[in-house]
Amino acid sequence: DVMRGEVQAMSSAALADAMSRLPMWRLIEGPEAPSEALTGPQVGIERVYDFPSFLEAMRFMAEAAPIFEEMDHHPRWTNLYRRVSVALTTHEAGNRVTLRDTEAAKRLDALYAKFASDQERA
Repeated sequence: DVMRGEVQAMSSAALADAMSRLPMWRLIEGPEAPSEALTGPQVGIERVYDFPSFLEAMRFMAEAAPIFEEMDHHPRWTNLYRRVSVALTTHEAGNRVTLRDTEAAKRLDALYAKFASDQERA
């Protein structure tokens, strides 16, 4: 199980391939990467989601939280009014990007698409 099993940092080629399929995400390195342990190289991925209101941003976070809990993989995320910033890295892989991170990113993007679709119908 990718979500709960042993984790391994992605190779540069695998990471480049994954990022090509996550066009709204950006690679973050060094001090920007989401880690409290500042030892060794750190790499993460980050995306900012925009919403029509603060309430919608909070709804998104509330609906995303169970996804992270199910994956046993928790982001560094912040909310500022209508914006939710999400940064992902895998501590068990030495603060590098793993399949857990890219899978979480895909799931968040799908949830965000659902919010956008709901907004269009409103």
